[in-house]
Amino acid sequence: MNIDFKKKADKKPKVSVMMASYKHPLWIEEAIESVLNQTFKDLELIIVDDASNDGSSEIIKKYAKSDDRIKYKVFQKNKGAVAATHECYKMSSSSYLSLISSDDIWELDKLQQQVLMLDSNKELGAVFALPTFIDSNSLPIKTLKNEFSNSLKPNTRAEWMNFFFNKGNCICHPTILIRKSCYEKVGFYNPALRSLPDFDMWVRLFFTYNVKVLDKKLIRFRKHDFNESRGTQANIIRNKTESKQILNQFIIQIKNIKSLIEIFPEHLDLFKLKDDTLIPFYIAQIALMKRDAFASDFAFDILYTEMAKPSVHKIIEENNLYSSVQLSQDVVLADIYKEGEWSKNTIYFKVPFLIKIEKKKKSSQSTFLISILNIVILKRIKTLSSNLIIFFGIKIR
Repeated sequence: MNIDFKKKADKKPKVSVMMASYKHPLWIEEAIESVLNQTFKDLELIIVDDASNDGSSEIIKKYAKSDDRIKYKVFQKNKGAVAATHECYKMSSSSYLSLISSDDIWELDKLQQQVLMLDSNKELGAVFALPTFIDSNSLPIKTLKNEFSNSLKPNTRAEWMNFFFNKGNCICHPTILIRKSCYEKVGFYNPALRSLPDFDMWVRLFFTYNVKVLDKKLIRFRKHDFNESRGTQANIIRNKTESKQILNQFIIQIKNIKSLIEIFPEHLDLFKLKDDTLIPFYIAQIALMKRDAFASDFAFDILYTEMAKPSVHKIIEENNLYSSVQLSQDVVLADIYKEGEWSKNTIYFKVPFLIKIEKKKKSSQSTFLISILNIVILKRIKTLSSNLIIFFGIKIR
């Protein structure tokens, strides 16, 4: 482990800039220089390299030797971005914290504008901004739609929570400048999450603090083939799974019906009984309306838990809010495991309008069919536990 804590001991800097470095040797110099060259100078740059083993640590050490505002540490074993960022956090000494990815670039007045905003607005917990997009050669990508432009729409904390629940994340994480006290109150990033730790943080942070998103492009966000957030199948699967986990934060954060109504005023008719005991039930009902598999999965987890509680079950059924029968029907209708859909259909032989031999398959069942004149004369249904043959409507086991 390499540690360098060279610092002027007489005065703590105003801002600690955290950089979790991982395998960006082509771009980390630009990232470092964009911090050191800020018009706002009262800062320290804390870099933790997550065992890159590609020359990144040598670049970091080179800059640390020439600028005593840099602290650094090099992990000997890869631990992930959250662990590296948390190490930066533990090494920080400032009341304001910012974050830069080791492949991004800050505009020179990024910190100056954001520090002024926090200094002038004591009620704000954090301030964000917008990015421009650049390619691997640091050239602007003009044709790319700004996926973070929706961050300018919500204003109140309730509006933010509604947006997060219904539409997902819209905040550009590496634009953040945040008071250290915010992390101390709501906690740091969840180390169990790889794809969406920032989104999980926003639900906690925005429920508790006022925030501001500046309508200014203050960082250059690099898009390349190695982005952790790129749309690979693995990332899509992780995003869905982690999105379900994040919905649990709404159960944790919303403590009373008043907050629930403020966050979801469009569902006022749903909240027929103003009872705080029913908050998880109501949130599950709203999640079912999203029609996303992960949201339905979350909703059914909550509904089964709540309907199993005798006191809650009694309130719900006596007031005709829902029922166990309706739950069983909703589960079938949602079909989150896609048992009602054929995932594979193989046609072995076909003469249009005359004869067809085919095989259909889904996760728990495969069916072999022979049809003549669109009439099934033979059907073989095979499951894990049975094998059924139907010939001209006669069942043969």
